[in-house]
Amino acid sequence: MGKEIFQEVYPFTTEVISGYFNELDFKDKSVMTLGSSSDQAFNALLLGAKKITVYDINENTAKFGKLKRDVILNSTLDNVWINVIRIDMPKNYDLFPKESLMKMNPYMKDEKSFKKLQGLLKTRFNDIEYRVGNIMEVNNLDNEFFDIIITSNVFQYLEEYINPGENPYDRLKEVFNKLKEHLTDDGIIQLLYHYAFNRTSHWDTCASRNLIMVLNTIYPDVLSFVEFDGTTSQKDCAFIYKKKR
Repeated sequence: MGKEIFQEVYPFTTEVISGYFNELDFKDKSVMTLGSSSDQAFNALLLGAKKITVYDINENTAKFGKLKRDVILNSTLDNVWINVIRIDMPKNYDLFPKESLMKMNPYMKDEKSFKKLQGLLKTRFNDIEYRVGNIMEVNNLDNEFFDIIITSNVFQYLEEYINPGENPYDRLKEVFNKLKEHLTDDGIIQLLYHYAFNRTSHWDTCASRNLIMVLNTIYPDVLSFVEFDGTTSQKDCAFIYKKKR
């Protein structure tokens, strides 16, 4: 399940990447990230990552990433938003206004950041590898290790990847344990992204929003969290696991 569903690319991120990427140290790090918009990868490059693997079930992600790179190189900060939207590919139009994306997306925050990314995409685009893979199976990774693994908000779709009657927390535990096997010493996983986070509410329509169950599922491992201004009037939150030797 899942592969047939998630084949539209997102023009841009729907997360406030600036809210939690700035809390992570990407300098000279190896990164694996989900995200068919490529914004997670481009921002990791901007923040100093040495090698990035974009790992996504969406088979259109690599083609879109290359097209988006070319559009960014031939755009200005003022017109990149509309130029990316015009890329002719099957797209999901869960899209924020340009003014919002300039706050959410580090490479769009100002001219200096945008021009820095343009320079990096000219000289280091080959340091981004696109690979088709199913995060719910953690396949196609061999014996690779990463300093940082970004799962974006994929686990809010957990129920869409599992079979009817399957316990979503059993699958979450399985995936989490497999991801840990691909971490370097002191590596981190951004495991969850919650839109409109409410720390007093533990139940939601998504299994991954039930924090009590999630924390019980990964115990004795623990998650820390970063809270920040979100995509609505409420806060968003990223939950992060740090590997202990």
